[in-house]
Amino acid sequence: MTWESEKHNFDYYTAGIEVKDSVIPYSFRIETEEGEVRYDKAGAVRGERPILPFRIIPGFRTPDWSKGCLYYQIFPDRFCRVGGEQQKPETLYSGKPVIWSDWDDPLHKDTYRQIYGGNLQGIISRISYLKELGIEAIYLNPIFKSPSSHKYDCADYEHIDTGFGVYGDEEASDRLFSELVRTAHEAGIKVVIDGVFNHCSSDHKWFDKEEKNADVRGAYKNPDSPYHDRFVFRNRACTEYEAWWNVPTLPKLNYEGDPSLERDILNVARKWITGPFGADGWRLDVAADLGHSEKYNHEFWKKFRTAVKEAGEDKLILAEHYEDARAWLSGGEWDSIMNYRGFMEPVSFFFTGIDKHSDSAAPVLKGNAEGLRKILNLECALMPDSSVLSALNQLDNHDHSRFLTRTNGKTGRFDPSKTDEAGKEIRKSILRQAAAFMYFWKGSPGLYYGDEAGLCGFTDPDNRRCYPWNNADEELLDYFKGLGKLRKTYSFVKDASTVILYAENSVFAFARFTDREFLITAVSAAPKEVNLKIPVWPAGLPGFEDNREVICVLSGWKDGFKFDTSRFIAHNGLLVTDIGPEGVLVFAGKL
Repeated sequence: MTWESEKHNFDYYTAGIEVKDSVIPYSFRIETEEGEVRYDKAGAVRGERPILPFRIIPGFRTPDWSKGCLYYQIFPDRFCRVGGEQQKPETLYSGKPVIWSDWDDPLHKDTYRQIYGGNLQGIISRISYLKELGIEAIYLNPIFKSPSSHKYDCADYEHIDTGFGVYGDEEASDRLFSELVRTAHEAGIKVVIDGVFNHCSSDHKWFDKEEKNADVRGAYKNPDSPYHDRFVFRNRACTEYEAWWNVPTLPKLNYEGDPSLERDILNVARKWITGPFGADGWRLDVAADLGHSEKYNHEFWKKFRTAVKEAGEDKLILAEHYEDARAWLSGGEWDSIMNYRGFMEPVSFFFTGIDKHSDSAAPVLKGNAEGLRKILNLECALMPDSSVLSALNQLDNHDHSRFLTRTNGKTGRFDPSKTDEAGKEIRKSILRQAAAFMYFWKGSPGLYYGDEAGLCGFTDPDNRRCYPWNNADEELLDYFKGLGKLRKTYSFVKDASTVILYAENSVFAFARFTDREFLITAVSAAPKEVNLKIPVWPAGLPGFEDNREVICVLSGWKDGFKFDTSRFIAHNGLLVTDIGPEGVLVFAGKL
């Protein structure tokens, strides 16, 4: 390597590498008088440790808009309803009548067949609200035809559910989705839709368990059905079949058994991101489960990527995945993942001591700053840099308990008779500090609808309550609007460098920086006030011997917060300040 220049405490070197078609792994070896140091994606280390190399992946990039993009996730039936009186057609869910509910009705124990009537027109009506929050992309839970409230049991991939559009009119419902995308795009907001391709509904015409399809009989009880090989049956009568997690309403799709199924699904993938619809990408449900072998799974996602990227290199492929995703993030399959291991789970434990489902408590992890540092470093090291920046970082979503409920430190699952328990003894200050952490940590922050309004809830399905339009927490709303404005003001954080500055005494601080400016975020899970000496020089702050001005743009504590421009001085490369229990501080400055 050749030394080129020096700036803000950093030496810059260059080296030439010939790039062909293969992935190029690399790390750095630094030879000093004190011995050898290895530097890889997990940081600098002496001695033995498996190397986690940087990787050059020829031709691989994620869409620029998805790097550091602020998402707003919407569960359509529960976000907003617009359109006069709710129409209530006769419909059944797995042989039982649908439960039509008013907006403020409590959740039913069979909430999967409980419909509140949220729709696409309701989302369109709230685009200006999303802009006010600083939202840059909407992630929609499934919107295709389905008998349930959650729509993860698709009955027709070719049409938007008319309950979200115009009841009984598929074409008009499809056109309304086009209007939603157009309206969002005019406001500078992207739209990502949910693709559930591992399984379908037992109501789908391919399966037709309820025998609703008059044209072509589905595969259930029909060995001669043209769709028979799209499923795995365990008896000749075609009444026993493979279902995802053994849920009888979710028969698993058998791609290896019928090649035409792959063709049909790839056509669906193209349809909704092109033409009159023009969505900006796919979120892929249980993506690693698709198919019946690891070999086929990878073959399918390679074909899927080709189909999607032919529609536009800026179309996003974001997979739901809970484990190590390196096998899918080598350039030919997914762009990135929903970042459970590398964000939601460790961040939840650090701030609340509770896992993402509220199933278990781990007090030893609450406030464990060093543990958080290790897991964040490791998980980021397992992904390409562009995938890290495009990863969806969330505090909660439709599958996990509301983060605000977790702040009470209690465990438990949904009980319709005890829904009030989800909102008791909560700590909004912990949500505020965790939200600031999410907004400024590397990756794409994802706000789950209603979190900004103080919505509580145990894990699925209690986390899917209706947005409280008439009873929102205005103080929390102001806070999230303030966070959105800060992200707009300091937009460089979208793809800035990241360095962890401090991780001890239950306090965690990190910097996002370029060669011109920086943002430092500090949060505390300590039970009492801590005097901090944050080493800010690793973010490139020049002049160790000079006083250097930094501005505190956000300060929060147990009972409140303020967005202001308080001035501090960094001296000898250190920023000295106090941070209180459940506190958050965000500093900004120029280099």
